[in-house]
Amino acid sequence: MACTKDTVKDVGLNIWSSQTGDSPAQTGYSPAPTVDIIAVQGLGSHPYYTWEAKSPRIMQVDGKSSQSKEVPSERKSRSTKFKTYFKIPTCSRRPTVTPEHVLTDANEGGHSRKCMWIRDLLVPLFPEARIATYSYKSDWRDRNIKTTLRECALLFLNVLKQNRGGEEERQRPIILIGHSLGCLVIQQALVIAASNRNFSELRQACAGLMFLGGPFQGSDLAIYGQWLAGIPGLDANLLSLLKKHNDALYHLQTDFCGAEEDWDPICYYEKQGNVVTMQSSSLQGRRMIPLNTDHSGLNKFNGENDENFLLVLPEIRRMVRDGSGIVKKRSKFQEPAPLKQRNIHWIVPRIVNKLFTGRDDLILRIQEALDPHTTMPTQQKRFVITGMGGQGKSEICLKVANLMQEKFWGVFWVNVDTPSTAKSDFIAIAKRLGHEVGEIREASQILANTKENWLLILDNADDTDFDYQVYIPTGFHGAILITSRNAESKRYSNLNAYEDLEGLESTDAKALLLQASDISQKLLATNDEAAQEILDLLGSHTLALIQAGAYISKKHCSLSEYPAVYKRLRKRLSEYRLKPGLSRYQSVYATFEASAEMLEHSTGDAGNDALALLAILSMFNSTGLPLYLFEGAWRGAALVFDPSKDGMPMIHYKLQDHLTFLPDLLSLDSEEWDGFRLNEAISTLVSLYLVTWQNANGERRLSMHPVAHAWAKDRQSTTQQRNSWLTAGCVVAFSYQDDFDFWRLNARYLRPHINSFLDMNAVHTLSFEEKKVVIPILMHCGFILSLIGDWGRLGDLVDNIFCELKLDSERPTEEALELYMIHGDRLSKLGDCEKAIQLFENILKSRETLLTTERRLVVQYRLATACLENNQAKEAIVLLEDIVVSQNSTLSEIDADSLTSRHELAHAYFMDNQVPRAISILEEIVWISADMLPETHPHLLSSCQLLGMAYHADGQINESISTLEHVVKVEATILLETDITRLLSQYELARVYHTAGQTERALELLEYVVKMQATTLAETDKSRLESQYELARVYHTAGQTERALELLEYVVKVKASILPETDKSRLSFQYELAYVYHISGQTERALELLEHVVTIEATILLETDKSRLKSQYELARVYHTAGQMERALELLKYVIQIERTIYESDDRNLILLEDLLAEWLEEKGAESQGEEE
Repeated sequence: MACTKDTVKDVGLNIWSSQTGDSPAQTGYSPAPTVDIIAVQGLGSHPYYTWEAKSPRIMQVDGKSSQSKEVPSERKSRSTKFKTYFKIPTCSRRPTVTPEHVLTDANEGGHSRKCMWIRDLLVPLFPEARIATYSYKSDWRDRNIKTTLRECALLFLNVLKQNRGGEEERQRPIILIGHSLGCLVIQQALVIAASNRNFSELRQACAGLMFLGGPFQGSDLAIYGQWLAGIPGLDANLLSLLKKHNDALYHLQTDFCGAEEDWDPICYYEKQGNVVTMQSSSLQGRRMIPLNTDHSGLNKFNGENDENFLLVLPEIRRMVRDGSGIVKKRSKFQEPAPLKQRNIHWIVPRIVNKLFTGRDDLILRIQEALDPHTTMPTQQKRFVITGMGGQGKSEICLKVANLMQEKFWGVFWVNVDTPSTAKSDFIAIAKRLGHEVGEIREASQILANTKENWLLILDNADDTDFDYQVYIPTGFHGAILITSRNAESKRYSNLNAYEDLEGLESTDAKALLLQASDISQKLLATNDEAAQEILDLLGSHTLALIQAGAYISKKHCSLSEYPAVYKRLRKRLSEYRLKPGLSRYQSVYATFEASAEMLEHSTGDAGNDALALLAILSMFNSTGLPLYLFEGAWRGAALVFDPSKDGMPMIHYKLQDHLTFLPDLLSLDSEEWDGFRLNEAISTLVSLYLVTWQNANGERRLSMHPVAHAWAKDRQSTTQQRNSWLTAGCVVAFSYQDDFDFWRLNARYLRPHINSFLDMNAVHTLSFEEKKVVIPILMHCGFILSLIGDWGRLGDLVDNIFCELKLDSERPTEEALELYMIHGDRLSKLGDCEKAIQLFENILKSRETLLTTERRLVVQYRLATACLENNQAKEAIVLLEDIVVSQNSTLSEIDADSLTSRHELAHAYFMDNQVPRAISILEEIVWISADMLPETHPHLLSSCQLLGMAYHADGQINESISTLEHVVKVEATILLETDITRLLSQYELARVYHTAGQTERALELLEYVVKMQATTLAETDKSRLESQYELARVYHTAGQTERALELLEYVVKVKASILPETDKSRLSFQYELAYVYHISGQTERALELLEHVVTIEATILLETDKSRLKSQYELARVYHTAGQMERALELLKYVIQIERTIYESDDRNLILLEDLLAEWLEEKGAESQGEEE
């Protein structure tokens, strides 16, 4: 029975034609279909409406149809343009924004002519076909959906297999039509089918592919939705996949091209809009056809005469016409050749390792690629396995050889590690075949002329300078399996039959670890956490896991103890020798050292440069290091080398003496930056799998496997490590001199590296002369830590420098002025504001005659920020207004220093409750900055964040929400989820949601913030306590009173342990707790706490203070609830008396208080009358 609009399924195959696919004998209907046409939907699409076309929608305005018109840009005021930047709605009610125009189809209302073209056009045009759509759950906005592209593709394959169960059905041609993400699902499914025999028939039956706007290279617009997926509970897997320059997409396209047969895919791209560009929609060498529509219109046609449908229909007709012949030809091509005889010759060096675990999919793919019973008349069958040493490449070859032994007349193994071993092994093969030869070429020719089926394994083809083509027999005959730790060796494969071998999957890695540790697999559940910690520590490196297991099996330590032992004795454990037969290299470090020896003996500069770069990288973290660090170091060094150049920065600490520590690959001989030697060194390391590329948002970064990174450090002597540390430090310092914004903008990625560099703690091992080099390096590290806001780490570093220089931290000196400046910053940020203020005031007083105007303003600015941290807004305003006036006479309004000072002045106005003045300044700053800076720039984001907070304080809720949502969205793309700045933006957005009555959104976001802060901040941290306090308030609003009380009691308890009883924030928290006590019926507890708050506030606050009046009013209400009417009336009258001195008589709040007083007096009079009676 054909599917209908009402019976369409969210997941599965929806068949729209009357053809069911069953045979006539089963159904009694007309002949079974001869072809399947299946359309696969895009990201988050509706299973029906995504294929339905409608005429353009007309808006109704005052009963008249109207087209939306754009206001000319010249007529927009600065305010209008500014609000457009944040997409601030002008209506009073904020609309729900859903980025469906990006890569999502949706059903929209409105009166229009509709055509569901799969059903209404294809079904009548192709009566011989079974026509269906395939739907799957991929809406990343649905918190219940968590999936991946591979999972979607596997489900698609299984559904197809289940719906093609009969013999005739399995041979029926399939034509697949994909839209947007559906194209990637089809590609991934065919790639899986190429290596999984369970789906081989589906692959062979594919007779045509039609891709409608396939994002094969991603889409820039995918980032618009990604920030939503950063909100807790949303799954970003599919959305992240669609980002431009995505490595996963690149690998998918590579695998698809390698798996492709004669499918002849047709690629259609959009002419209107650029959701997916023409370049991204294309496949190299394949036909491309433009459609005059936007992305969501590529899969919608109005009727048979639709101009776009007329470009699609002929291709479908061609595929239907030719499909049967293509499938029959392919089936004939795949028919197995008769097996002539069983294995006769077996030259394999050793048996399969008893610990061999996993790699099932890869082994199956290799078997299918090399199987002698599937003929390939025009190309020799070759498969190449590349990867870093110790991952098990040779063991995989042993496994494959054993599994396929009986399929080959001869299986031959050649160790091509050196020319001599290769020659010896080739001569041995020739002798086994009855020939006496003296050269490799002769032995290779014998194999080429042998008509029997043979498998040749070339193991250890690692030399980057050697062409291993000379070892490959000529002709089309035979099968060859090659292993190499040189990534470029994949060029020896045919049809992209290769594998970049990585670590084992988690389940297999744990199984290997337990087996090597001589621990029963049955005990995995009790050892799972310890095993996972070891996997994380060793990066699931196969040989490292075997080595760890061997150490554990000898009872040197337990599984749970190994991580701590490894961190303490890493070098010893990594050099722990294995039993013979477990590995060619006997230890993990030995396998990496083989690559280093290869570099040491290589010709030219590349080998030495690669080793030098390796030593530098070992001083940083193993995660992605931005490549620009090295170019920035060269540019900074060039400025120091030739101070006459334009753009010479103010050198805080002279670095001329550090030029000699730069590596040769950053030579200053050239006038312009030349990255050739650096790129050659990187390419060499990448080719040996010692370093890997990461390409994120168009920026290249270098990563190392954690075991390889540990080896690179441990292979160096103490002296070598010291020199490497100095070189790496100079790279850091010079890069800061070039462009400190590089560190600010890339803080998320650079923070682990500066921390790892400082962890070396090399200063204690250096001589006095060396310390003269080291201290400037550490100072620059201090500038960087201050820049990226790592105040705790900065404090440790500053204390260390004070100690080494034997300086008094409270008595600034002219020579170390910069050190005292960052010391003051860290005091301020870590809560010791009084000391910071005193320090900056001392610098201003003692150096007043020595400081230039520019330097005086810098110190004055630092003093102002310390005052703000100490809640001294009025003092800060005086200082900042003076700075701004001075800068107005010397700097333009777009100067970065001028913008920074005005931002801080706006901050001071905001803290002093001069909110309109703050908003006026901030709007101007944001408008200017948005024209000059990228939206990810920290200065712009900081101003936007503060502006959102000011809008909130000013009651402009829509504006506040739009502004803060913009900040949260952008920060999700550049900052870690635990970053303090990012969490603050989310906290402020949650507060506005709460104010706006969006309690559920506020609750979800605040719970996420509190969760993240718990992983990085101490329980006494101010911002963490503020978040918990706000969360308790939202719990109360949401009716979760018990949770609100529990959290408030905890926060008040912590506050009481760290703050004096007169602290204002402590009092406000106590007030909130008392308020919740009151409304939850715990009157006695509310009364006790509020009386305490009112008593303390009377000693520190003016009687007109709003907080004090608020507490007194609430205490009066509690007295009233407790039946203490006299005390309630007395206190309420006092509050009204004070309020009358502040507000006009018609003030709304004052009127409400007076009404309440009248109500209580009337209530008291009634009570008195009742008592008299």
